[in-house]
Amino acid sequence: MQRTMDADLPSSLDDIRTNAEDLVSTFGDYCPLVSRATTPGDLCLSQSLRLKDSVIATIRNSIEALHEKRRASLESINERKSSLNRDISIVKDDTEAIQEAIEAHAIVANELGHELELDKEIERLQKEISRVRSNVNVLDVQYLKLLQGNLKSAFTSVVDRDTTGQPIDRFGSKLSCIEKLLGLSVCRKDGSIQISFNKISPLEPEKVFTFTIGLVNDMYIPITCTPPVKQFELLIQELNKGLEFGLFLYFMRRAFTKAAQIS
Repeated sequence: MQRTMDADLPSSLDDIRTNAEDLVSTFGDYCPLVSRATTPGDLCLSQSLRLKDSVIATIRNSIEALHEKRRASLESINERKSSLNRDISIVKDDTEAIQEAIEAHAIVANELGHELELDKEIERLQKEISRVRSNVNVLDVQYLKLLQGNLKSAFTSVVDRDTTGQPIDRFGSKLSCIEKLLGLSVCRKDGSIQISFNKISPLEPEKVFTFTIGLVNDMYIPITCTPPVKQFELLIQELNKGLEFGLFLYFMRRAFTKAAQIS
């Protein structure tokens, strides 16, 4: 419907002028006939004035219709322009959001890469710590094994001191290294050997953990253990079955360490 009305309207000022000229030409053809039918001049003048007013009204209406059409076209163009600008703004915002997301993902990926490197380094250090601890335990056990013969010999010397009357100065020198390492001390007490440890509890490094054993017919017997540990008598049995004396001391010290942690 709108298209039909627009098609009937003049599209330019030239079209308006052409329409006006056609109207003047048309009414001009009838003026002589009217003037012949009436008094000369009056009727023709009246017709001319009406024709003039009609042409002017037609021109004004056509101009206004053209302006209205142009206003509508401009409004449509402006609306389309605004819509296009909104679309451009949305696309721009989306592009910026995508760029920010890409940068954020890049940062996260970089951080994850660093974390993976740190995890690998931590794992490597944990393995190294385990290896060092294992080596320390092996060295500790080997060192205690080397002391087995000296400790047993020293134990026998202390037990036989009353009959031999010989001083046991060599006993102290043989144990000096292990005393420093484990806080170990060995002394004779009532025909038995008392073995003591300190430096076991980090909170009480001077606290003494002691056990006493005897040797009868080449068999070790348990006498006292302070503080008491469940493994004491069992370790004495293993010692009589062939457990090396150095390992026996190692296990006793470890039992004291666990007892200190519990208390």
